[in-house]
Amino acid sequence: MKRLAHVSGKCLTASVGLGAGPAGDEGPTGPAGEPGDPGQRGPTGPAGDPGPTGAAGEEGPAGQAGPTGPTGEPGPTGPEGAAGEPGPTGPEGAPGPAGEMGPAGEIGPTGAAGPRGEAGEQGPAGPTGPQGEPGPPGADSTVAGPAGPAGETGPTGAAGEPGPQGDPGPQGATGPQGELGPTGPAGAAPAARVRIGAAASGPGLQISDAACADGERAVSGGYVVRRANFGTVTDLWSLATPFEEDGSPTGWQAGIDDGGSEKQITAHVVCVPE
Repeated sequence: MKRLAHVSGKCLTASVGLGAGPAGDEGPTGPAGEPGDPGQRGPTGPAGDPGPTGAAGEEGPAGQAGPTGPTGEPGPTGPEGAAGEPGPTGPEGAPGPAGEMGPAGEIGPTGAAGPRGEAGEQGPAGPTGPQGEPGPPGADSTVAGPAGPAGETGPTGAAGEPGPQGDPGPQGATGPQGELGPTGPAGAAPAARVRIGAAASGPGLQISDAACADGERAVSGGYVVRRANFGTVTDLWSLATPFEEDGSPTGWQAGIDDGGSEKQITAHVVCVPE
């Protein structure tokens, strides 16, 4: 019985009996078989070491300038400087022109009449004329006859006592307005005086008062502040005293609350005679 075997690409033919015989000689190499299908792709190998750094390229052209950025917010305002000392009082101004004269007031009522003067002396009586002869008596008539001529006036009797004072007559009409008289010279303006109060200094609230002399009144005033930190000032005032409605001021007050322990405030007042 024959059995074929394929060993390592070689075809072997052996005669096999009922018992096992010796192996035959190796036959010649057979032709090459068809190439097999490509195997699957193996896994990616590890990355190699990095190569050396290349030389730097040439510098590129400069880019265009970018747009201007927005303007920043302004910084905080610095503290206000100390007030300067008051300047000298200016020269006195020329007096203004006198105003026009107002209209004349109404005429007052007429006063009571004075006492009546004494009566003059009685003049001498004139001579009496001769008496005429009486006529014959006429018959009684029922008709009144004409009146006879009046006799001459007799001498004037002595003056009687003065009669009582009569009531005053009515008020006469107001006369027309008289012409305006010439303007009189302007009076001299009162001389002003500056009175300076005591200086007040130190921390916290400080108050300085200036007062006019007796017989003077205040027309204006002010103050001077030195060495104050105005960034910490909480109150600052300057006012006439007494400070009241319809008051007649006779002084000036200035006050400051804080601004440092080195601050100093001094009030002054301008006064004129009453």
